[in-house]
Amino acid sequence: MNNLSLGQKIKKARLEKNLTQKEVAGDFITRNMLSKIENDIAKPSIKTLEYLAKRLDKPISYFLESLVNINHKERSNTEVIFEHSSFLLKNKEYDKCINYIENIIANSLINTYDIYYGRILYILSNCYKNVGKLAKAKKYIHDCIDILKKHKNYYYLAKSYFDLSYIYHKNDDHKETEESVKIALDYYEKSNIYDVLFEIKLYYSLGYALAKQEKHIEAITALSYTLEISESNKCFYNTGEIHMLLGLVYKFQNNLSKAIYHTKKALKFFDFLEHSHYKASCQKNLGNFYILYGNYEKGRSILNTAIKYFESINDNIKINDIRISIFGSLVKEGAYSKAIEYAEKIDIEVVSINDKADFFKNLGKAYLSTNKIEKAKKYLFEAEKLAIESKKYNKLYDVYTYLSELYSLEENYKEAYNYSNKAKEILEESLKTKI
Repeated sequence: MNNLSLGQKIKKARLEKNLTQKEVAGDFITRNMLSKIENDIAKPSIKTLEYLAKRLDKPISYFLESLVNINHKERSNTEVIFEHSSFLLKNKEYDKCINYIENIIANSLINTYDIYYGRILYILSNCYKNVGKLAKAKKYIHDCIDILKKHKNYYYLAKSYFDLSYIYHKNDDHKETEESVKIALDYYEKSNIYDVLFEIKLYYSLGYALAKQEKHIEAITALSYTLEISESNKCFYNTGEIHMLLGLVYKFQNNLSKAIYHTKKALKFFDFLEHSHYKASCQKNLGNFYILYGNYEKGRSILNTAIKYFESINDNIKINDIRISIFGSLVKEGAYSKAIEYAEKIDIEVVSINDKADFFKNLGKAYLSTNKIEKAKKYLFEAEKLAIESKKYNKLYDVYTYLSELYSLEENYKEAYNYSNKAKEILEESLKTKI
Protein backbone atom coordinates (compact mmCIF):
# COMPACT_ATOMS: atom_id res chain seq x y z
CA MET A 1 0.00 0.00 0.00
CA ASN A 2 2.86 2.40 0.81
CA ASN A 3 4.15 2.02 -2.79
CA LEU A 4 0.93 3.38 -4.26
CA SER A 5 0.90 6.94 -5.56
CA LEU A 6 -1.60 9.46 -4.22
CA GLY A 7 -3.80 9.08 -7.31
CA GLN A 8 -3.74 5.29 -7.01
CA LYS A 9 -4.73 5.46 -3.35
CA ILE A 10 -7.68 7.73 -4.15
CA LYS A 11 -8.82 5.48 -6.99
CA LYS A 12 -8.48 2.35 -4.84
CA ALA A 13 -10.51 3.95 -2.04
CA ARG A 14 -13.20 5.01 -4.54
CA LEU A 15 -13.49 1.52 -6.01
CA GLU A 16 -13.72 0.01 -2.54
CA LYS A 17 -16.83 2.19 -2.01
CA ASN A 18 -18.21 1.22 -5.46
CA LEU A 19 -18.50 4.88 -6.43
CA THR A 20 -18.10 6.49 -9.85
CA GLN A 21 -15.84 9.49 -10.36
CA LYS A 22 -18.94 11.67 -10.86
CA GLU A 23 -20.42 10.47 -7.53
CA VAL A 24 -17.20 11.22 -5.67
CA ALA A 25 -16.61 14.60 -7.36
CA GLY A 26 -20.11 15.87 -6.50
CA ASP A 27 -20.32 19.66 -6.66
CA PHE A 28 -16.92 20.18 -5.04
CA ILE A 29 -14.67 19.43 -8.05
CA THR A 30 -15.26 18.35 -11.67
CA ARG A 31 -15.18 14.70 -12.72
CA ASN A 32 -12.39 15.63 -15.15
CA MET A 33 -10.27 17.07 -12.30
CA LEU A 34 -10.80 13.92 -10.22
CA SER A 35 -9.68 11.85 -13.19
CA LYS A 36 -6.49 13.92 -13.46
CA ILE A 37 -5.84 13.49 -9.73
CA GLU A 38 -6.36 9.71 -9.90
CA ASN A 39 -3.93 9.54 -12.81
CA ASP A 40 -1.36 11.68 -10.97
CA ILE A 41 -1.60 14.40 -13.62
CA ALA A 42 -2.87 17.02 -11.14
CA LYS A 43 -2.08 17.53 -7.46
CA PRO A 44 -5.01 18.20 -5.11
CA SER A 45 -5.01 21.14 -2.70
CA ILE A 46 -5.19 20.31 1.00
CA LYS A 47 -8.86 21.40 0.98
CA THR A 48 -9.64 19.03 -1.93
CA LEU A 49 -7.77 16.23 -0.20
CA GLU A 50 -9.80 16.79 2.98
CA TYR A 51 -13.01 16.62 0.92
CA LEU A 52 -11.94 13.38 -0.77
CA ALA A 53 -10.88 11.81 2.54
CA LYS A 54 -14.30 12.60 4.02
CA ARG A 55 -16.17 11.42 0.90
CA LEU A 56 -14.22 8.13 0.81
CA ASP A 57 -14.40 7.52 4.58
CA LYS A 58 -10.64 7.63 5.00
CA PRO A 59 -8.56 9.61 7.52
CA ILE A 60 -6.52 12.34 5.85
CA SER A 61 -3.39 10.62 7.18
CA TYR A 62 -4.18 7.77 4.71
CA PHE A 63 -3.25 10.13 1.86
CA LEU A 64 -0.77 12.27 3.72
CA GLU A 65 2.46 10.41 3.05
CA SER A 66 1.74 10.23 -0.65
CA LEU A 67 1.00 13.94 -0.85
CA VAL A 68 4.24 14.80 0.92
CA ASN A 69 6.22 12.50 -1.36
CA ILE A 70 4.80 14.19 -4.49
CA ASN A 71 6.28 17.50 -3.38
CA HIS A 72 9.53 16.04 -2.11
CA LYS A 73 11.41 16.58 -5.36
CA GLU A 74 10.56 20.27 -5.39
CA ARG A 75 10.82 21.18 -1.68
CA SER A 76 11.47 19.53 1.67
CA ASN A 77 8.62 17.53 3.17
CA THR A 78 8.65 19.87 6.16
CA GLU A 79 8.23 22.96 4.00
CA VAL A 80 5.21 21.43 2.25
CA ILE A 81 3.65 20.49 5.61
CA PHE A 82 4.26 24.04 6.82
CA GLU A 83 2.50 25.41 3.75
CA HIS A 84 -0.58 23.23 4.30
CA SER A 85 -0.61 24.01 8.04
CA SER A 86 -0.46 27.75 7.29
CA PHE A 87 -3.41 27.37 4.94
CA LEU A 88 -5.52 25.70 7.62
CA LEU A 89 -4.54 28.27 10.26
CA LYS A 90 -5.33 31.16 7.91
CA ASN A 91 -8.78 29.68 7.29
CA LYS A 92 -9.34 29.25 11.05
CA GLU A 93 -9.71 25.48 10.68
CA TYR A 94 -7.96 24.99 13.99
CA ASP A 95 -9.11 21.46 14.86
CA LYS A 96 -8.28 20.21 11.35
CA CYS A 97 -4.86 21.82 11.56
CA ILE A 98 -4.20 20.24 14.97
CA ASN A 99 -5.18 16.77 13.67
CA TYR A 100 -3.10 17.26 10.51
CA ILE A 101 0.10 18.24 12.36
CA GLU A 102 -0.36 15.72 15.19
CA ASN A 103 -0.77 12.94 12.61
CA ILE A 104 2.40 14.08 10.83
CA ILE A 105 4.37 14.04 14.09
CA ALA A 106 2.90 10.68 15.20
CA ASN A 107 3.84 9.06 11.88
CA SER A 108 7.37 10.55 11.90
CA LEU A 109 6.79 12.19 8.51
CA ILE A 110 8.79 15.28 9.39
CA ASN A 111 12.39 16.40 9.74
CA THR A 112 12.65 17.68 13.32
CA TYR A 113 15.94 19.46 12.54
CA ASP A 114 14.42 21.59 9.78
CA ILE A 115 13.67 25.28 10.45
CA TYR A 116 10.16 24.66 9.13
CA TYR A 117 9.54 22.19 11.93
CA GLY A 118 9.90 25.04 14.43
CA ARG A 119 7.43 27.09 12.40
CA ILE A 120 5.01 24.14 12.23
CA LEU A 121 5.13 23.83 16.02
CA TYR A 122 4.39 27.56 16.20
CA ILE A 123 1.28 26.99 14.05
CA LEU A 124 0.27 24.03 16.23
CA SER A 125 0.61 26.11 19.41
CA ASN A 126 -1.35 28.92 17.76
CA CYS A 127 -4.19 26.53 16.94
CA TYR A 128 -4.29 25.20 20.49
CA LYS A 129 -4.34 28.82 21.73
CA ASN A 130 -7.30 29.61 19.48
CA VAL A 131 -9.34 26.64 20.73
CA GLY A 132 -8.62 27.60 24.36
CA LYS A 133 -6.23 24.74 25.21
CA LEU A 134 -3.61 27.03 26.72
CA ALA A 135 -1.54 24.39 28.55
CA LYS A 136 -0.89 22.53 25.27
CA ALA A 137 -0.30 25.80 23.47
CA LYS A 138 2.33 26.77 26.04
CA LYS A 139 4.10 23.40 25.72
CA TYR A 140 4.40 23.68 21.93
CA ILE A 141 5.47 27.33 22.11
CA HIS A 142 8.41 26.36 24.31
CA ASP A 143 9.25 23.47 21.93
CA CYS A 144 9.18 25.72 18.88
CA ILE A 145 11.25 28.42 20.64
CA ASP A 146 14.02 25.87 21.30
CA ILE A 147 14.18 24.98 17.58
CA LEU A 148 13.82 28.52 16.26
CA LYS A 149 16.66 29.74 18.49
CA LYS A 150 19.01 27.20 16.89
CA HIS A 151 18.14 28.58 13.45
CA LYS A 152 18.11 32.25 14.60
CA ASN A 153 14.64 32.62 13.11
CA TYR A 154 14.03 35.95 14.85
CA TYR A 155 10.66 36.86 13.30
CA TYR A 156 9.00 33.59 14.32
CA LEU A 157 10.68 33.84 17.72
CA ALA A 158 9.03 37.24 18.13
CA LYS A 159 5.66 35.76 17.17
CA SER A 160 6.16 32.81 19.54
CA TYR A 161 6.98 35.02 22.53
CA PHE A 162 4.00 37.22 21.65
CA ASP A 163 1.71 34.16 21.78
CA LEU A 164 3.34 33.20 25.08
CA SER A 165 2.51 36.68 26.43
CA TYR A 166 -1.13 36.08 25.47
CA ILE A 167 -1.22 32.92 27.62
CA TYR A 168 0.26 34.80 30.59
CA HIS A 169 -2.27 37.57 29.99
CA LYS A 170 -5.18 35.09 30.06
CA ASN A 171 -3.84 33.82 33.41
CA ASP A 172 -3.64 37.42 34.74
CA ASP A 173 0.13 37.13 35.14
CA HIS A 174 0.89 40.66 33.98
CA LYS A 175 4.57 40.65 35.02
CA GLU A 176 5.28 37.58 32.83
CA THR A 177 3.18 39.14 30.06
CA GLU A 178 5.39 42.23 30.16
CA GLU A 179 8.59 40.17 30.08
CA SER A 180 7.41 37.99 27.17
CA VAL A 181 6.35 41.02 25.10
CA LYS A 182 9.72 42.70 25.73
CA ILE A 183 11.55 39.57 24.52
CA ALA A 184 9.23 39.49 21.48
CA LEU A 185 10.12 43.13 20.73
CA ASP A 186 13.86 42.36 20.97
CA TYR A 187 13.55 39.51 18.46
CA TYR A 188 11.28 41.59 16.22
CA GLU A 189 13.95 44.32 16.02
CA LYS A 190 16.61 41.70 15.15
CA SER A 191 14.44 40.19 12.41
CA ASN A 192 14.84 43.08 9.93
CA ILE A 193 11.20 42.48 8.95
CA TYR A 194 8.84 45.46 9.09
CA ASP A 195 5.36 44.22 10.04
CA VAL A 196 3.50 47.34 11.17
CA LEU A 197 0.40 45.48 12.35
CA PHE A 198 2.50 43.10 14.47
CA GLU A 199 4.47 46.03 15.92
CA ILE A 200 1.24 47.79 16.92
CA LYS A 201 0.01 44.62 18.65
CA LEU A 202 3.31 44.26 20.50
CA TYR A 203 3.39 47.81 21.89
CA TYR A 204 -0.33 47.78 22.75
CA SER A 205 0.11 44.51 24.68
CA LEU A 206 3.12 45.96 26.48
CA GLY A 207 1.14 49.09 27.40
CA TYR A 208 -1.76 46.98 28.66
CA ALA A 209 0.51 44.77 30.82
CA LEU A 210 2.23 47.85 32.28
CA ALA A 211 -1.11 49.53 33.00
CA LYS A 212 -2.33 46.42 34.83
CA GLN A 213 0.75 46.64 37.06
CA GLU A 214 0.05 50.35 37.67
CA LYS A 215 3.27 51.33 35.88
CA HIS A 216 1.38 54.28 34.46
CA ILE A 217 4.22 56.42 33.08
CA GLU A 218 5.76 53.44 31.23
CA ALA A 219 2.31 52.44 29.96
CA ILE A 220 1.70 55.95 28.59
CA THR A 221 5.06 55.85 26.78
CA ALA A 222 4.31 52.46 25.16
CA LEU A 223 0.73 53.36 24.18
CA SER A 224 1.67 56.80 22.84
CA TYR A 225 4.33 55.18 20.67
CA THR A 226 1.69 52.72 19.42
CA LEU A 227 -0.48 55.67 18.30
CA GLU A 228 2.56 57.24 16.63
CA ILE A 229 3.20 54.05 14.61
CA SER A 230 -0.49 53.82 13.67
CA GLU A 231 -0.75 57.42 12.49
CA SER A 232 2.54 57.47 10.56
CA ASN A 233 1.63 54.27 8.70
CA LYS A 234 -2.09 55.02 8.33
CA CYS A 235 -2.76 51.68 10.01
CA PHE A 236 -5.57 52.18 12.52
CA TYR A 237 -5.88 48.65 13.87
CA ASN A 238 -6.80 48.76 17.57
CA THR A 239 -6.63 52.57 17.65
CA GLY A 240 -9.93 52.89 19.52
CA GLU A 241 -8.77 50.44 22.18
CA ILE A 242 -5.42 52.27 22.49
CA HIS A 243 -7.15 55.62 23.13
CA MET A 244 -9.59 53.94 25.53
CA LEU A 245 -6.75 52.41 27.57
CA LEU A 246 -4.81 55.70 27.56
CA GLY A 247 -7.93 57.38 28.94
CA LEU A 248 -8.00 54.96 31.87
CA VAL A 249 -4.26 55.31 32.51
CA TYR A 250 -4.48 59.12 32.55
CA LYS A 251 -7.43 58.85 34.93
CA PHE A 252 -5.25 56.91 37.38
CA GLN A 253 -2.65 59.68 36.93
CA ASN A 254 -5.40 62.16 37.94
CA ASN A 255 -5.01 63.89 34.58
CA LEU A 256 -8.75 64.09 33.83
CA SER A 257 -8.47 66.47 30.86
CA LYS A 258 -6.27 63.96 28.99
CA ALA A 259 -8.43 61.06 30.18
CA ILE A 260 -11.48 62.76 28.67
CA TYR A 261 -9.59 63.68 25.46
CA HIS A 262 -8.45 60.12 24.73
CA THR A 263 -11.81 58.59 25.64
CA LYS A 264 -13.57 60.96 23.24
CA LYS A 265 -11.07 59.96 20.52
CA ALA A 266 -11.81 56.30 21.23
CA LEU A 267 -15.56 56.96 20.89
CA LYS A 268 -15.02 58.43 17.41
CA PHE A 269 -13.28 55.24 16.28
CA PHE A 270 -15.96 53.00 17.80
CA ASP A 271 -18.66 55.12 16.14
CA PHE A 272 -16.95 54.67 12.78
CA LEU A 273 -16.44 50.93 13.24
CA GLU A 274 -19.88 50.40 14.82
CA HIS A 275 -18.40 48.62 17.85
CA SER A 276 -21.43 49.04 20.12
CA HIS A 277 -19.99 47.20 23.13
CA TYR A 278 -16.72 49.13 23.11
CA LYS A 279 -18.67 52.35 22.54
CA ALA A 280 -20.90 51.75 25.58
CA SER A 281 -17.85 50.83 27.71
CA CYS A 282 -16.21 54.07 26.59
CA GLN A 283 -19.33 56.04 27.47
CA LYS A 284 -19.24 54.42 30.92
CA ASN A 285 -15.63 55.59 31.37
CA LEU A 286 -16.32 59.07 29.99
CA GLY A 287 -19.35 59.57 32.22
CA ASN A 288 -17.30 58.64 35.28
CA PHE A 289 -14.49 61.02 34.22
CA TYR A 290 -16.94 63.94 33.93
CA ILE A 291 -18.30 63.11 37.39
CA LEU A 292 -14.75 63.16 38.81
CA TYR A 293 -14.26 66.47 36.99
CA GLY A 294 -17.31 67.83 38.84
CA ASN A 295 -19.62 67.98 35.81
CA TYR A 296 -22.26 65.72 37.39
CA GLU A 297 -25.15 66.39 35.03
CA LYS A 298 -23.13 65.73 31.87
CA GLY A 299 -21.56 62.63 33.45
CA ARG A 300 -24.96 61.17 34.37
CA SER A 301 -26.35 61.90 30.91
CA ILE A 302 -23.52 59.93 29.26
CA LEU A 303 -23.85 57.09 31.80
CA ASN A 304 -27.59 56.81 31.12
CA THR A 305 -26.83 56.43 27.39
CA ALA A 306 -24.43 53.58 28.22
CA ILE A 307 -27.07 51.90 30.42
CA LYS A 308 -29.48 51.71 27.45
CA TYR A 309 -27.00 49.58 25.51
CA PHE A 310 -26.28 47.23 28.43
CA GLU A 311 -30.02 46.88 29.03
CA SER A 312 -30.42 45.83 25.39
CA ILE A 313 -28.02 42.91 25.95
CA ASN A 314 -29.23 42.16 29.52
CA ASP A 315 -25.82 42.79 31.10
CA ASN A 316 -27.05 43.17 34.68
CA ILE A 317 -23.57 43.53 36.16
CA LYS A 318 -22.63 46.49 33.93
CA ILE A 319 -26.06 48.11 34.44
CA ASN A 320 -25.69 48.08 38.22
CA ASP A 321 -22.04 49.10 38.04
CA ILE A 322 -23.10 52.24 36.15
CA ARG A 323 -26.06 52.87 38.46
CA ILE A 324 -23.69 52.88 41.44
CA SER A 325 -21.67 55.61 39.68
CA ILE A 326 -24.83 57.66 39.08
CA PHE A 327 -25.88 57.14 42.70
CA GLY A 328 -22.43 58.22 43.92
CA SER A 329 -22.57 61.37 41.79
CA LEU A 330 -25.90 62.38 43.40
CA VAL A 331 -24.31 62.02 46.85
CA LYS A 332 -21.25 64.05 45.78
CA GLU A 333 -23.53 66.75 44.40
CA GLY A 334 -25.43 66.87 47.69
CA ALA A 335 -28.71 65.63 46.20
CA TYR A 336 -29.19 63.23 49.13
CA SER A 337 -32.94 62.61 48.87
CA LYS A 338 -32.62 61.88 45.13
CA ALA A 339 -29.70 59.56 45.89
CA ILE A 340 -31.72 57.57 48.47
CA GLU A 341 -34.58 57.27 45.97
CA TYR A 342 -32.19 56.21 43.16
CA ALA A 343 -30.59 53.56 45.44
CA GLU A 344 -33.78 51.49 45.07
CA LYS A 345 -32.84 50.79 41.43
CA ILE A 346 -29.56 49.09 42.35
CA ASP A 347 -29.26 45.30 42.63
CA ILE A 348 -26.51 45.15 45.23
CA GLU A 349 -26.15 41.35 44.95
CA VAL A 350 -24.50 41.48 41.51
CA VAL A 351 -21.83 44.13 42.17
CA SER A 352 -18.24 43.65 43.35
CA ILE A 353 -17.19 43.88 47.00
CA ASN A 354 -15.41 47.16 46.21
CA ASP A 355 -18.58 48.68 44.69
CA LYS A 356 -20.64 47.38 47.61
CA ALA A 357 -18.33 49.18 50.03
CA ASP A 358 -18.69 52.35 47.96
CA PHE A 359 -22.47 51.99 47.79
CA PHE A 360 -22.93 51.46 51.54
CA LYS A 361 -20.53 54.32 52.34
CA ASN A 362 -22.46 56.74 50.10
CA LEU A 363 -25.85 55.50 51.29
CA GLY A 364 -24.71 55.99 54.89
CA LYS A 365 -23.60 59.53 54.02
CA ALA A 366 -26.96 60.26 52.32
CA TYR A 367 -28.93 59.05 55.36
CA LEU A 368 -26.62 60.94 57.71
CA SER A 369 -27.17 64.15 55.74
CA THR A 370 -30.95 63.69 55.91
CA ASN A 371 -30.75 63.08 59.71
CA LYS A 372 -31.76 59.40 59.53
CA ILE A 373 -29.08 58.43 62.03
CA GLU A 374 -29.90 54.74 62.66
CA LYS A 375 -30.05 53.94 58.95
CA ALA A 376 -26.83 55.88 58.40
CA LYS A 377 -25.12 53.92 61.17
CA LYS A 378 -26.30 50.59 59.72
CA TYR A 379 -24.86 51.27 56.24
CA LEU A 380 -21.65 52.87 57.46
CA PHE A 381 -20.87 49.80 59.59
CA GLU A 382 -21.53 47.60 56.53
CA ALA A 383 -19.17 49.81 54.52
CA GLU A 384 -16.50 49.61 57.25
CA LYS A 385 -16.59 45.81 57.22
CA LEU A 386 -16.30 45.59 53.40
CA ALA A 387 -13.60 48.26 53.16
CA ILE A 388 -11.46 46.39 55.70
CA GLU A 389 -12.09 43.09 53.90
CA SER A 390 -11.10 44.54 50.50
CA LYS A 391 -8.27 46.66 51.99
CA LYS A 392 -9.68 49.86 50.47
CA TYR A 393 -8.29 52.26 53.04
CA ASN A 394 -9.33 55.41 51.15
CA LYS A 395 -12.96 54.29 51.53
CA LEU A 396 -12.31 53.38 55.17
CA TYR A 397 -11.02 56.92 55.77
CA ASP A 398 -14.33 58.35 54.47
CA VAL A 399 -16.36 55.87 56.56
CA TYR A 400 -14.52 56.83 59.77
CA THR A 401 -14.95 60.53 58.98
CA TYR A 402 -18.71 60.05 58.50
CA LEU A 403 -18.99 57.96 61.69
CA SER A 404 -17.16 60.68 63.63
CA GLU A 405 -19.67 63.20 62.26
CA LEU A 406 -22.57 60.87 63.14
CA TYR A 407 -21.49 60.39 66.77
CA SER A 408 -20.96 64.14 67.13
CA LEU A 409 -24.60 64.65 66.10
CA GLU A 410 -25.59 62.13 68.79
CA GLU A 411 -23.35 64.04 71.25
CA ASN A 412 -21.38 60.85 71.86
CA TYR A 413 -18.07 62.70 71.76
CA LYS A 414 -16.03 59.76 72.98
CA GLU A 415 -16.95 57.68 69.92
CA ALA A 416 -16.70 60.75 67.69
CA TYR A 417 -13.11 61.29 68.90
CA ASN A 418 -12.34 57.57 68.52
CA TYR A 419 -13.41 57.51 64.84
CA SER A 420 -11.74 60.84 64.15
CA ASN A 421 -8.46 59.32 65.40
CA LYS A 422 -8.96 56.23 63.23
CA ALA A 423 -9.42 58.45 60.17
CA LYS A 424 -6.29 60.41 61.14
CA GLU A 425 -4.24 57.19 61.47
CA ILE A 426 -5.26 56.08 57.98
CA LEU A 427 -4.36 59.48 56.55
CA GLU A 428 -0.94 59.47 58.24
CA GLU A 429 -0.23 55.91 57.00
CA SER A 430 -1.23 56.95 53.49
CA LEU A 431 1.16 59.92 53.56
CA LYS A 432 4.02 57.66 54.77
CA THR A 433 3.40 55.26 51.89
CA LYS A 434 3.52 58.12 49.35
CA ILE A 435 6.78 59.40 50.85
